[in-house]
Amino acid sequence: MNSIVKVQSQSIATRTTHQQLTVADLSPDQHSAYSAIMTWMRQGTQTKQVLTLGGYAGTGKSALVSVVAHEMPSPLAFAAFTGKAASVLGRKLAASGIATVNRIAYVRDPLSGGRVFEPRPYCGTLHGLVYRPCDACMVEKEYPHTYGEECVADMDDAVEIDDGNGEPVHVAPVNGKCLGCDPPPPVKRDGPCTRCAGNRYLRRERLDRQYRLIVIDEASMVSDDMLTALRSYGIPILAVGDHGQLPPVKGTGSLMRAPDIRLEKIHRQAAGNPIIALSARIRETGEIDDALEDGEAFTILAQRNLDAWVAKRFPQARLDVDPTTAQGIMGTVLVSWTNRLRVGLNRDVRDVLGLAETAPQRGEALICLKNAAPIYNGMRGVLRADAVRAGDGGGKAPKWKATVDFTEDNQVAENILMSEHQFFEEKTIDYDKALSLGVSMAQLGALYDFGYALTCHKMQGSQAAEVGVVVEGGMARMPREDRIRWLYTAVTRAAERLTVIR
Repeated sequence: MNSIVKVQSQSIATRTTHQQLTVADLSPDQHSAYSAIMTWMRQGTQTKQVLTLGGYAGTGKSALVSVVAHEMPSPLAFAAFTGKAASVLGRKLAASGIATVNRIAYVRDPLSGGRVFEPRPYCGTLHGLVYRPCDACMVEKEYPHTYGEECVADMDDAVEIDDGNGEPVHVAPVNGKCLGCDPPPPVKRDGPCTRCAGNRYLRRERLDRQYRLIVIDEASMVSDDMLTALRSYGIPILAVGDHGQLPPVKGTGSLMRAPDIRLEKIHRQAAGNPIIALSARIRETGEIDDALEDGEAFTILAQRNLDAWVAKRFPQARLDVDPTTAQGIMGTVLVSWTNRLRVGLNRDVRDVLGLAETAPQRGEALICLKNAAPIYNGMRGVLRADAVRAGDGGGKAPKWKATVDFTEDNQVAENILMSEHQFFEEKTIDYDKALSLGVSMAQLGALYDFGYALTCHKMQGSQAAEVGVVVEGGMARMPREDRIRWLYTAVTRAAERLTVIR
């Protein structure tokens, strides 16, 4: 059975209070940064294509970007390296009153077949903005909009057709989902492809419209190769990120090494936060300052007490409770240094909960590890019911069928078929691994794992209400600069409460 992804009836935009800030709301340092950005847009983009804005945690860079976005001429593109980070960015823009769309600028009219301009800014992944499926080896079908309940297209543009009995109706939905809004991924043709060298995607010769500006969020995650691809279009780029965070997982990333504009003054509303104070101390000294522990927002815990902490933070009776806070972010998450430790922590949590050796149970936290729009790699959800075995692919591809509620991202994935092979794997299964298992990626199923513990890189671009940062002794072998960046990134994933476990 194919998975069905539904947009929940109450969107993030409607349940989040719009706080459209203006230039008058900016602090002096934010206003200086704002003026520099606007001057660059008016005068400097011909000589400097990329402007970088760096801001440490608590300095208000998101608020500044929302003000800048309202002042910029259209069309605009907002993008992030990962689907998860792009989803977070879209929610922030919606909260400031900017509606976006995660598809290219033109959509196909279901009756005339003509192209209809999409006026909303693009907000999605950098890959989706820059690359397209290889037309030699990937089959990408076009689907009409349904203009039904699950369709985000403008109802004013809806068309009516005859249902065959003389009654006018809107275009019928397919499987309760608008495929015009969320088409399935392209299908790869059999055989090798010399055009894309097996990469399945090609860089676009030109973008879908003449953007006046591309805004990159979480720019510390962007590699130099991706930056080179973006620069090739000649469009001004405003790169925004935290210059204290980790660099890209693969490749080099020099984009945020020395930002042109820096926000480093902690705002009043964040200045008294022990988590923000700790992050600043880590940047200064490279160490966890025990003196900042207050027993509420920031706590230090010995490793021997981890099981008791887990039992309190992940009690089985609360597993089926919405895992996010009222602010629409994750509940409790453990952050690890390595994937090996992540797997071990997920096993430990399930052991403490008495769920060892069982299929994923109702209320358990899961994380998506492979994009299947609108569900993206890094999105964390909760099981609505116990997962059930759904065939084993001849013994090679066992799967669990489940429905996952991605409350934070306002999505529900129904009846997804999750690969049993992926659970407790240290790495995300790729084509070579699937080949070694004797199956194709399509036969393997959706890639998910337990989401109680995540690596710091996987959490980058997200936050959780409460974070337990597990500091291992082996981290002492890390180069000092790398260790500082890891600790800083890890502790700033916590929005409300932080526990350092060492």
